Amino acid sequence: PVPWEWLDAILAVTVYIYLILLPLGYAAHKLVTALPRPFQHSGWDVQPREPVRPHEMYMVHYVYVNKHRADRTWARAWLRAAQGWVYLEIAAIFLAALLMIPIFMSATDFGFGRF
Repeated sequence: PVPWEWLDAILAVTVYIYLILLPLGYAAHKLVTALPRPFQHSGWDVQPREPVRPHEMYMVHYVYVNKHRADRTWARAWLRAAQGWVYLEIAAIFLAALLMIPIFMSATDFGFGRF
């Protein structure tokens, strides 16, 4: 630690952003977009082959022929990292909902939630 708190804070925020926020978010985005079949509408701009009415949009099955990523720029890296963190949040909410079922069952076995 250095004697100046403001310098400590700046260094900590910089290290946190470049060693945790960007890499984890970018990796989550890369993982989700690497699997286009289960995550059809995640991070990809796709166009159906034939005209589709708006209410049919989510019933269309897309065929992936070729994929290429856009150029790497800092603005796009920040966008991908932010999208990746959204994917991580969704996964955390989903897993927490699944884990709450056995926790609730075990809590009721011990008498919690009964009057």
